Amino acid sequence: MYRVRFLRIPLFTLLLFLLGSSQIAESSQPRSIMFILDASGSMNDRMSSTSRMKVALEQMESFIKTLPPETEMGLVAYGNRIPGCDSARLYSPLKRYGSKDILAKMPLFFPAGSTPIARTLELVGKHLLTGHPATEIILISDGIESCDGDPIKEIQKIKRVNPNVKMHVLGLDVLKNEERELQFLATEASGKYFPVKNQKSMEDALSSIWTGKKIEPVSDPEIPDFPDPKIVKNEEPKKQNTDLNKNPIFSEIPYIRISNIEKVKNQSGGEDFLIWYEYEGKMDSSDHTALLLFHPKSGTKATEIPKLRVKEAPSVFHAISVDHGLRSGKGYVRIQVEDGSKISVSAELWESSSIPESVAVSDEKFLSEAKSTETFDTIYR
Repeated sequence: MYRVRFLRIPLFTLLLFLLGSSQIAESSQPRSIMFILDASGSMNDRMSSTSRMKVALEQMESFIKTLPPETEMGLVAYGNRIPGCDSARLYSPLKRYGSKDILAKMPLFFPAGSTPIARTLELVGKHLLTGHPATEIILISDGIESCDGDPIKEIQKIKRVNPNVKMHVLGLDVLKNEERELQFLATEASGKYFPVKNQKSMEDALSSIWTGKKIEPVSDPEIPDFPDPKIVKNEEPKKQNTDLNKNPIFSEIPYIRISNIEKVKNQSGGEDFLIWYEYEGKMDSSDHTALLLFHPKSGTKATEIPKLRVKEAPSVFHAISVDHGLRSGKGYVRIQVEDGSKISVSAELWESSSIPESVAVSDEKFLSEAKSTETFDTIYR
C-alpha cells in the first residue's frame, strides 16, 4: 500500500508566496491609454510648415510604435468628414495589442467638422471605460468645445465612476485665450496640459505622459497655473474680514462669488465673455448647482440672503446652470452677447441633494468690467 505524504509548508512562507504572486500579477497589468483625436476642419490649418493633422498623426504613430506591444489602447475621434456635433466615433476599442488596429485606421482620417469635446467624453464615459478603472485619456485638440457642450461636467462624471482615470490635453497651436480653458479641463481630470507648437514639442509631451519625465514649463502669464485640488496647502489662518461684500471668500460657508470676467475673441471673430466663479456649499451635501443669471440692466443688488429668485422675471434674460458633484469647486461659463456694456451677471448657489434650495448668492457685476486677454490681432491668427 502506498502512503500519501503531504508537503508541509510553513504558513508564513505560504503567505509570502501568495503576496508575491499578487504583486507580480498587479505589476504585469498593462497600462491603458485612450486617445481622443481632434479631426475637425481646423486641423487642416498650418503648423510648423505642415498641417496640424499631419503633425498629430505622425507623432502619434511614432509614439505608439515605441510602446510595449501588449499595451492596452483605443482610439476615439470627432470630425473626420462628419459635419455637425454628432461626429464622435469609436475607431478602436480599448484592448491589449491594440496598436495594430489604431495604426491601420490613422491614415484614413481627413479633417472636417466641428469640435464636440463634451459629447466625445460622454461617449468615452458610457462605453469605453468599463473594466478599465485607471485609463489615461490623451486628448489631442487644436481648440475648445464648439458645440455648446460642457467638457468639465463630462469629465467630472467619468471621475466619479473611475476616480483613478486621468486625462492629459495636448493643445496644438491653440489660441492664448483658449489655452486656459484646456488647461482647466486637464486639471479637473487630474492630468496635465501640454502646449504643442511643433513636432518636437508634441514628441516631448507624449514621452512625458508615458515616462513621467517633466518638461520644463514655458512661462506664460496669460495661462494660470491651476493647483491640484488633491494637494492640501498649509495656509495661514484666515483673518476675519468685516467687508463680506468685497471679499465673500472670507465669509462663512456656503458662498458663491464671481471671481473674474474675461472678454475674448472666438474663432468666428465675435466677442465672448468668460464668467469665472467659485463656490463652497453646505457641509452635509455634495450636490450643488451654480446658477448664473444675466440681467439687461442693474437690478436689486445681491446680498448674503438668497433673494435673487424674487426678482421680476423681465430682469433676467438668460440663465446658465452648471451641476457640480462636489461641495466646493470652481468653473466658468462662456456667453456671447451683442452688447455687454449694460449687462450684469450674478451667481446663485443651489443645494440639490434633497429638496432643492438656494443657499447663497454673489454680488452683481457688469460685463463692461471684463478685461480682454489680448488684442484680436495678437491672438487671432
